Amino acid sequence: MIQRQSKDRINKILAIVDGHQGGLESEIYTRLARRNWSVGLETASVTDLFSAIYRGKVDGIIFKDSQALPVSLLLRYQIADPIAILMPTLAIYDQEHERDQNSLRTLGEPTLISSSANTVSFISEFEWMVRKWQTGAFNKLGRARMNIVSGKVQVGLKAINALMEHSELCSLVVICLAKYLRKQKNIIAAEKILLTALKNSSKGLGVVLSLVDLYLSTGMPDTALHFLKSAKARFGYSKAILIDFIQAYVLINEPQKILEVAEVARKENFLPEVLSQFVARLYYAGGNVSLLRELPDLQKINADAFEKEWASTLVS
Repeated sequence: MIQRQSKDRINKILAIVDGHQGGLESEIYTRLARRNWSVGLETASVTDLFSAIYRGKVDGIIFKDSQALPVSLLLRYQIADPIAILMPTLAIYDQEHERDQNSLRTLGEPTLISSSANTVSFISEFEWMVRKWQTGAFNKLGRARMNIVSGKVQVGLKAINALMEHSELCSLVVICLAKYLRKQKNIIAAEKILLTALKNSSKGLGVVLSLVDLYLSTGMPDTALHFLKSAKARFGYSKAILIDFIQAYVLINEPQKILEVAEVARKENFLPEVLSQFVARLYYAGGNVSLLRELPDLQKINADAFEKEWASTLVS
């Protein structure tokens, strides 16, 4: 059974983020309740999740893979927030993310489980995750997070900084501190601790993408691409890096490269409707109307109507 800290509230609250909002099997809810965990939030909105976290209403997260919100994208969102990254997280992945396990494991500290796992396996992984975050350095990190959420920001950040020496926490600590340094406009210091972590200990995708995010937001897409290509060399075209590649190529105006990445995403069935609409507009903007007409039905854009709408916009 899961151990509890005496000073913590007995009943713990989970948030489930699921693009299809299908929930979990009823037996899982029952078994979680026996362990004093209840689901307080089920949403398809990452914004709602972050809001609940900052209000202290969430003790753990379950990300559920879906076509609308792939688990790789949810974990990518998570590392972009300095508090969400410090939450115990169970990520349920579908078969389409099977080959991305190695990269997903390094996006923060998620516990991964296949959507095909049975209830017993699910609860076993959940209990393992909770025990990890209830003991040792992970427990200290969780308490530091709660200090920040309760308004004791400097106390929490000091405690987090003191945990830097723990190798198992290095990526979480560095990602969190770098985000706060960026909030303070201290870009150089944020870059330094991320690069140091990448060089000395943490080779995870979370640290790499934190650097990529920093460089993209400060107008350095070529440098961002350097790190993205290094990540690709290690993890392949993980779904977690596709959007970053596209953003970098947009910033350096490389439409053909954008289309190459978008094609990879299409073959992987990653955000098909969103990216297909984007690709269609990219073809049109580049004058490739013939290619626009050849796109599959999924694109849902009538080339003639698209041209007419574009022309009317220019006239007006």
